[in-house]
Parts: sequence; C-alpha cells; structure tokens
Amino acid sequence: MKTLPVLGELESAGEGTPIGESVLCRNNFNSGNVRHGGRLVVAGWEHATGLPPSWELAVAPANRAVNPAPG
Repeated sequence: MKTLPVLGELESAGEGTPIGESVLCRNNFNSGNVRHGGRLVVAGWEHATGLPPSWELAVAPANRAVNPAPG
C-alpha cells in the first residue's frame, strides 16, 4: 500500500521522545464534554485512564478542530 509522503514522515515524528509518567487523563477531551457558564466543567469520565499528559494535550486541539461547537 502506498501512502502519501507526509503521512509516512508523521509515523516517525515522535521517535526518541520520552513518553513520561502516566497520570489520570480524561481520554476523550472534546467540545461536547466541556461546559462553560462561568467555570470549566469536564463531564463524562467513563473512559478515563492512565496516560502521559502530553497525549491528552495533543488530542484536545485536534478534537476542537474537528468539532469546535460544544454539545
């Protein structure tokens, strides 16, 4: 199977980077699970698990780009 060159390069983007210690992460941080209204509330913790914090932080902006509207 032939892939686009850019996608092939992404496969090795994080090689050699230390992963870090796992902490409790939400594991599905998206606009539908965040409520505002004067304070930040993150709902729906049923998929929470131990992950390196950098993984959660990397996925949050991607989810926001795909679905920017809450709810």
